[in-house]
Amino acid sequence: MPDLLACVHDTRRRPRVSTFSVLSSVLMLFWTRMGSLHALEQTRQRSIWKRWMGQWSPSADTVGRVCAQVELPELREAVYELYSRFRRNKVLLRPRTDLVALILDGCRF
Repeated sequence: MPDLLACVHDTRRRPRVSTFSVLSSVLMLFWTRMGSLHALEQTRQRSIWKRWMGQWSPSADTVGRVCAQVELPELREAVYELYSRFRRNKVLLRPRTDLVALILDGCRF
């Protein structure tokens, strides 16, 4: 997983917080089923973030700002590679119907 996130960059000139740490926070937000960036902000000082990610989670403002500036072709490539790995390792099974939905909140396509 880290190799997929490391290839995604954003348009900031001199970032203080790495894109990798922001995207790691977003993944943790997704995996822990937190509902919003505000939930992340309320829990970001807990030690669980440092144990899981090896660092503290960035603020909700930073996460939102960086996610708005992520290079979309690189992000698409990383998501496609992740999806391919999941399919290859049988993490995702074929749906019973021809309809498959994927919802990415906040992404511009």
